[in-house]
Amino acid sequence: MKPTLLHHAAYRIYRLRRLISVSVLVVVLGAVLSLAISPDFNLFRDPLNLFLLMLVWGGIVSSAAVAFPAGWIDVLTASVAFALLLLATPYLQLAVMGAPIVEGGISDHMAILLMSLAWFMVWLLVMALFIYAGQNLPMGKRKHHTRVFCPAPPDRVRRALCPLPDTTVAGRICGPEEPSGFFPVRYETAAPNGDSFAIARQAHSYRYRILHEDRLTRQSEATVRLEGRQSRSEIFERLEPVEGGTLYTLVEKHDHFNLLSAIGFWINDFGADHALAYLDEAEGHPSLAIFNQRQRSPISIVSRLFKKTGTP
Repeated sequence: MKPTLLHHAAYRIYRLRRLISVSVLVVVLGAVLSLAISPDFNLFRDPLNLFLLMLVWGGIVSSAAVAFPAGWIDVLTASVAFALLLLATPYLQLAVMGAPIVEGGISDHMAILLMSLAWFMVWLLVMALFIYAGQNLPMGKRKHHTRVFCPAPPDRVRRALCPLPDTTVAGRICGPEEPSGFFPVRYETAAPNGDSFAIARQAHSYRYRILHEDRLTRQSEATVRLEGRQSRSEIFERLEPVEGGTLYTLVEKHDHFNLLSAIGFWINDFGADHALAYLDEAEGHPSLAIFNQRQRSPISIVSRLFKKTGTP
C-alpha cells in the first residue's frame, strides 16, 4: 500500500524526535534564563506561558520537520536564535505593550516587525557560525551506533543491508572482489548542489572488505578518501531474530565525521533511516525513509532565488 501524507508525517516526527526535542529544550532554556536577567517584567513568570511556549514551538518545529525533513540545520539554528532573542524578553515585552522604553515608544506592529527582523538576522548569524565551527572541528575516531527493527527475516535483512561482491541492491552497486579481499561500493544520494542549490544526484564510493561473518554477525572494514587522506572504518553488524522480524545492530568506528556531521547523524537518527531506505527498496515496498526524499531546506530554497543560473 502506498504511504499516505499522514504516514509520512508520523514517520518524520518519530524519526526526527531528537531534533524536535532538542529544539524545544533550547527555546525553553532561553525563556528560563531570561528570568535570571529580569525576573520582574517577564512573560515567563507565569508557568502557563512557559507551557504554552513549549506547545507552540513544538508545533512549529514538528511542522518544519514534516515539510523539510532534511532541514535540520535550519530548524536547530532557528531555535537557538529564538532562544537568544528570548533572553531579551522583558524588554521586547515592554516594546510590544507600547511602554516608553524610549521617548514616544513604538507601535505594536512595528515592535513585532523589528523582533521578526532581529530573529531572522540572528538566525543567519547563528547558522553561519554553527556551520563554520561544525565543519572545522574534527571528532577523531569514535563509535557510532545504529539499531533498527526490520520486519523481515535475518537472511533478507542481510542481503539488503550488508554489501556483497557483484551485487546491486537499491541503487548500491558492489563491484567484483579483488585479490586483497576488497571490493568497490558505489551509491548515490540526492542533495543540494553547492553552486546552484538545485537538487542533484551525487555519487559516493568506498572500498569494503569482509573480515569474518556467519549467518547472524559480520565484522568488516571499509576505506574511503576524505579531503586527500584515506580513512578506515571498523564495522560490526548483528542480526538478532525477534518476533515479527529482525533487530539489526550496526557499530562503526571511524574518523569520518566532523562536529557538524556527527550532530546530524545523531539528531536525524540517520543510521536507522538509511537502513530502512535500503530494506524497503530491496523488498520492493514504497518507503517512508527521509533518505529517499528530496533533500531540501528553507534556506536552500531561499538561496536558489538569489542564485544566478547559466552564464552571464
